[in-house]
Amino acid sequence: MSDYVRNILFGVILLAVTGAFVRLSSDHSIEGDFTGYTLKASFQDTSGLNVGAHVYMAGILIGRVTEKSIMEGASRTTISLYIVDASIVIPTDSSISIQTDGLFGSKFLSVEPGADSVALVEGDAFTYTESSLDLSTLLDQIIQQGEKRIEEQQGEEVVEGIPLSAPVPTGVSPDVEPSGGPLGGVDTPTNAVQ
Repeated sequence: MSDYVRNILFGVILLAVTGAFVRLSSDHSIEGDFTGYTLKASFQDTSGLNVGAHVYMAGILIGRVTEKSIMEGASRTTISLYIVDASIVIPTDSSISIQTDGLFGSKFLSVEPGADSVALVEGDAFTYTESSLDLSTLLDQIIQQGEKRIEEQQGEEVVEGIPLSAPVPTGVSPDVEPSGGPLGGVDTPTNAVQ
């Protein structure tokens, strides 16, 4: 077999394998002729959440974000999301939150179903929402809590060089000079007076 035919054959096989991977990865997307409905949610911060982001409920993909807009006269963002199947029932007291796939992954919406017997319908809005948590904001909060603890520890009262929160060992008298024994100021049988 010549090099030319071998290269052509290798290229065809490579394209077939690539096509198979593309097909397998697209099987997890939402496709088809569904009759669904659109819901809305209002968030304070939607950083990183894009149109086309997935919507999950109980770990199952149920929809996509279709629109993102700023509410007029408010500092909130309205998200429109399309639920792909009308048979998916979302109670009116359900909550929706913006989550991150891993530490630095893409953002998605997660629906936590409520217990109400009445379901959300076309055009309804979620009452309970939780905005996106920015990683830098989270790190700032951790640093502030650490600084606060350090300030509290430095502000403790000290009596005779011992912080009030420090445990006082039993059997040790502050007036006794250490005897050189393994326990410091406590008399041990080797140097006890007989």
